[in-house]
Amino acid sequence: MFFDLDGTLVAFDDGFDAVLEDAFDRVVGAYEDAWGDVYGEAFSGAFEALDDEPYSAGMSAVVREFGLDADPEALTRALAAAEVEGVHATPGASVLLERVAARGPVGVLTNGVRSLQSRKLAATGLDDHVDALVTSYDAGAHKPAPDAFVAAEAALHATDYVMVGDSADADVAGAKAVGWRAVHLGGDDTPTVSSLVGLADLADTFR
Repeated sequence: MFFDLDGTLVAFDDGFDAVLEDAFDRVVGAYEDAWGDVYGEAFSGAFEALDDEPYSAGMSAVVREFGLDADPEALTRALAAAEVEGVHATPGASVLLERVAARGPVGVLTNGVRSLQSRKLAATGLDDHVDALVTSYDAGAHKPAPDAFVAAEAALHATDYVMVGDSADADVAGAKAVGWRAVHLGGDDTPTVSSLVGLADLADTFR
């Protein structure tokens, strides 16, 4: 069974906007919403293109656009630290992973950069229950592209695969397109669960 990471197994205490504000506060001592808008646009473009340093691209765009007296790399490091320090396991995640791991291998398939995603897993202690972490940067493609799921299959060999995630497109549709079963966290399709606490019981049906 594979799980998505952000929004599924982990979340930020006060949302990502608060994390971004924290990062700028650490380096610049201030934050403006417009900085977040420019960061988000630049990061998204670099991330979708699988640029090696999407976080740096976002911070560089902000510094350039607003003429900030700040080192983009210092801002990038501050953002990574703020993400790791501000993340928490979603309710029921640890118990669920432990329960699923007792039945078979557990993987995480996430759209993200390995260095940061692995730190978030470790910070929440969820890595103790995960056999394989597969990121879209590892696969060379973001979910819902089939290559992301093919990379996951190569990382964990099984006769049947299930994807659990909060995105109807990236997680559910992507998984079904390659023949996996899928559970939509917080969705209104079937099967669906409102939280990982509820999935602990549903997990019994995916043996």
